[in-house]
Amino acid sequence: MADADDKLKVFSIANVKMKDVDLTGLKEVKLIAVTNAGLTSVKLPVAANLTDLNLEGNELTDVSLSNFPNLNFVSLTGNKIKKFDLSQAPNLGIAYLSSNKMKDITLNNPKLWNLDLSDNELESVSLDKTPRT
Repeated sequence: MADADDKLKVFSIANVKMKDVDLTGLKEVKLIAVTNAGLTSVKLPVAANLTDLNLEGNELTDVSLSNFPNLNFVSLTGNKIKKFDLSQAPNLGIAYLSSNKMKDITLNNPKLWNLDLSDNELESVSLDKTPRT
């Protein structure tokens, strides 16, 4: 039996068609996955504990990562994002951003070790503020 203090830690839903979702009540969540839902809008929580965000296969044009200081993994593959600021998530290690309409990306992620930008419309990418081997 769950205690009254228990909070939802994982929210995952896939292949359920919806236009928007409001997840602002999930303050203690560690993983959010809403995939292949056709989302055009998502309201994300202020969640310091969130480490994994997967919103792939939607119709999103804008997603902010600024409320997730511990985010390690993000997948926004297969959306309609044109401009993205990945530097909002300084602890990010993995970012899958392929198959968007991205023309511009801001990177300043010292812990980033896996970045997929394939199948976008990028004209140039500066890797000056990413880790060097």
